[in-house]
Amino acid sequence: AIAKAKAETRDTKQRQLDAESRKKRPNAAMTRALAESLSETQTRIRGAERMIADAFTKIFTHRFRDVDANVRAQCMQSIGEWMRSHPLFFLSDVYLKYLGWSLSDKDPRVRRAVLAALRALYAASAENLALMDTFNARFQPRIAEMIHDVDASVAVEAVGTLAALHAAGVVPHEEMQQVAALLLDADARVRGAAARVVPALLAGDAARAKASAETSEEDEGIATSRGLKKSSKTNDDKDAKTRETLMSLVALVRRLGGSRARAAGAVDALWEEFGDSMSEWGVALDAFLREERGERKTGSSKTKKSRVEKDAAASVPSVEKDAGPVGPAGGDSMDAESAAGLANLLACAARRARGERLVQPEGAPRPYTKAQRESHERAREAFTQSAMRSLPAALRKWRSDEAVVAPLLETARHLRLEHYSLRHKEKEFDELAAVVSDIFRAHSGRRTLDACAAALHHFSTEGSESIREMAKRRVDSTYAETAEKLRAASAEVAEAGKKKNAKKGSSSSSQRLARSLSAAAEEEDGAQFKARVELTRLNALLSLMPPPSGPNTSVAARDLFDDLVTVVADAAEARAALQPRAVALAT
Repeated sequence: AIAKAKAETRDTKQRQLDAESRKKRPNAAMTRALAESLSETQTRIRGAERMIADAFTKIFTHRFRDVDANVRAQCMQSIGEWMRSHPLFFLSDVYLKYLGWSLSDKDPRVRRAVLAALRALYAASAENLALMDTFNARFQPRIAEMIHDVDASVAVEAVGTLAALHAAGVVPHEEMQQVAALLLDADARVRGAAARVVPALLAGDAARAKASAETSEEDEGIATSRGLKKSSKTNDDKDAKTRETLMSLVALVRRLGGSRARAAGAVDALWEEFGDSMSEWGVALDAFLREERGERKTGSSKTKKSRVEKDAAASVPSVEKDAGPVGPAGGDSMDAESAAGLANLLACAARRARGERLVQPEGAPRPYTKAQRESHERAREAFTQSAMRSLPAALRKWRSDEAVVAPLLETARHLRLEHYSLRHKEKEFDELAAVVSDIFRAHSGRRTLDACAAALHHFSTEGSESIREMAKRRVDSTYAETAEKLRAASAEVAEAGKKKNAKKGSSSSSQRLARSLSAAAEEEDGAQFKARVELTRLNALLSLMPPPSGPNTSVAARDLFDDLVTVVADAAEARAALQPRAVALAT
């Protein structure tokens, strides 16, 4: 404290002396008095610094290696405070080395204290960073290693310290990507620390992408003043910024692996930082409906390749065109991979906004408060408002892409169906249910089938009576069609098996017999696949809803359980026509 006070006095005297010297007619007596006072103060500072150095050598250098970890940690905390108070004296390699050595202390309390001291130093002043260049060059790799420390509290502090170095421009952006992987860490504290760094990482990515785009436009000579004005207006638009944030999060999740579990973990970790952006349901759903920029370009800018692709696209059936862009995305549209990533992000965000726990917490979870439950209901209301307008169109557009449509369908169970009745939009609800039924019949992937079944179950159990009746009719017709297709596929399997056995007993030449048996095997495999798909569909439906009953029920649907029992019984008696994988679905 004495050295700091004397240093402030010295700086004041130096400023006064400089000001007096700059005068046209400096006062000689004043100048001499200030110079003498400055010299005296400097002498006292050197004396105080000698006392500090002596005390440091006789006390600190022994105690920082004390057997008690609490003493060692207190030493690190104290030297950090000294460095912030008197940087010109302490921020030298003579003293900084003690912090560097203690980064590898065996006790986590000491390592945490060192990181906290460094973080405070980095945040205090840019001048501190300049004085610590040599230290940072030597110990920065060690700090980067410590984000994976066995002690979670040390890892959290290391993430914050590395973020401070990145904010100061010491750590390059590329080296910060390892922090994003901590969003999937087992410890919630580490996930939270990593999430707090992500906004800075995304901002850096956006700045570089914008600079790259501007450079590209200048090189191509297409950045007209009108275009730049329009681009600036778009960038200022809130929806455009939200969409940019969402797509940045999609890219981040993709770098983490992109699986359903990883997407859920990332969304849960990032919710505190990006929950508002991920809850912009209208922006997210509208992103699936945006057209490709290439469709709006003038003919003069089209290349030969683009004309060929347009002609090829014109020959594609309309159902496949609805699947969305298949090539690289333009600035206003998404390719299939990005759409799948956004759909998974949306599905996880809808669950999180409703209060579902995407990552199971350690120990018993705390019950939600009344305010939290009300917030969850408001989020569901907001999602319903947006989904009623955009979800059916998004499902129709991407219905042939299973990776996109499956997570989109998973969001349907969050709809508040009474809004369709209150707004007299029963027709729109029936169209949505029809789209879900069509997708159910068009796909064979288990995730899509389960999502369709969950949506149909939600439709038939919530909302007004008229809504439930419409949904029940869709469920009944879906059951009936699936049961009839299963019966037909089972008969086809049996017939194909008979043909194959008959050809085995044929007296044809070996070459001709081999071709005949190969064709019969292919026919049987096709029939087996059809039966297995229909059984998978029935399995998804039966896991949530009973089959229809009543006088208007079709024969195939009414006898559905008898058909399934027959399949299992035939397998038990070793006379099954269906393969074991299909039989397992019938149980």
